[in-house]
Amino acid sequence: MQTDGDNVPPYSKQAIEIIDRIQQREADNAMVISQFKSLLEGLSEEQARQVMNDCHKKCLGHGGDFPQKFAFVYSQFRKQLFHSPQSAPMLQLAVLFKSNSPDDYTALLNQLRLEVVKDTQREPGAKCHLLMMLESLISEGGRLGEDGKKFYEGQGVDKSLLQLSCQVVHEMKNLKSHGSYEIVRPHPRVDKKRSFPSEISLPPYHESGIPPEPSKTPDLKAAWQVEQMRKAGKIARSILKTVGQSIKIGMRADEIDDLVYEMCLANRAYPSPLNYRGFPSSCCTSVNNVACHGIPDSRPLSNGDIITVDVTVYLDGYHGDCAETFLIGEVDEFGRHLVDVARLCRDEAIQHCGPGQPFQVIGHIVETTAEKHGLKVVPVFAGHGIGTYFHGPPDVLHCHNNGEEQMTSGMVFTVEPILSQGGSQVVILEDGWTAMTLDNARTAQFEHTIHITDDGVEILTL
Repeated sequence: MQTDGDNVPPYSKQAIEIIDRIQQREADNAMVISQFKSLLEGLSEEQARQVMNDCHKKCLGHGGDFPQKFAFVYSQFRKQLFHSPQSAPMLQLAVLFKSNSPDDYTALLNQLRLEVVKDTQREPGAKCHLLMMLESLISEGGRLGEDGKKFYEGQGVDKSLLQLSCQVVHEMKNLKSHGSYEIVRPHPRVDKKRSFPSEISLPPYHESGIPPEPSKTPDLKAAWQVEQMRKAGKIARSILKTVGQSIKIGMRADEIDDLVYEMCLANRAYPSPLNYRGFPSSCCTSVNNVACHGIPDSRPLSNGDIITVDVTVYLDGYHGDCAETFLIGEVDEFGRHLVDVARLCRDEAIQHCGPGQPFQVIGHIVETTAEKHGLKVVPVFAGHGIGTYFHGPPDVLHCHNNGEEQMTSGMVFTVEPILSQGGSQVVILEDGWTAMTLDNARTAQFEHTIHITDDGVEILTL
């Protein structure tokens, strides 16, 4: 399809000419943006829609860098141009496909997911127009329909992109069943320098960020060591309880971090996450679609958020570790269900722990319970041994597995399943820590540190 025929109105030709002047350096484009703004201000809504349609045709029908240029302009004038539900989704697809390498399928898939989520939230209760467009490209059997064939051929991209579209459609068709919530992205943060008085025992990694290597096999704690861990666990739980009582709409995650740090000082303890392998904060705060290891930042908590706060303290040489997901304001029923089942999975798994029990029973109980309630386990994150070290053997899997190792009296480890409303895959952001669900589904997590006794199990973080 061409855009330079006789049927193209002069204002569309002018818009295309202006867009073609876009330079690679955004700083050089102030004049171009000003010209495009002046053009739009003189157009009716119908004419603005026509401009977008004609630009969309040029995106589809031409190679070169026009799609990237228009993507830049479109990002500046989205509200003025987003008038046509029919053409806007096709334009979004055109821009996305043209601005990504055909080989970078993962990046493209993530962008498609994000656009579908934004499109759905833009018009609450309405059919997602971008999703409708994706569906129209795919026939009943998941094969490429005639419209889809024309679209992909017009794009000049590999047809294996169809597989990505199918995957997005499959994931996003029931997006509404996940409830209503904000997709979270990292916000600005300031890493604060923390100081500690001499009477507080500091972990060996507090300066270097590098923890000593633990033994390769689980160690068995003596009674006096368990007592030390009981004290650490009690403080960790006390801090987490105070966080739960203090947390509210408008509170920032970095304010939660301040509270955890101050309470550690008050209890003569060190916040274990701080500088552990370079982690910059005193606790982890993971909101909505952040599965775990979220770094506290400046984003205020919103009504309807769910947030997992993971608190670990180091007291006189031993760590105590616990986590809980809190409801902020009025959370929808799907979010409450997720949180309730995550807590249930942890508690049910702990009830089956004891000397002689195989560790695989934890994964079996957690995953079976999650699936029964329509949820998935995020399998990549496991519980861990804990003691004078923050993380060590054994690895405690929360999914079905064939591990043969058994629990023994004297072992201390964490049980901390993460459950997802949607898929079980995550991506780690550039900060090296923040784990977000690939499909932006919400997650919830509950954690206890437990001790295997001679005749059962003791929770050290009650």
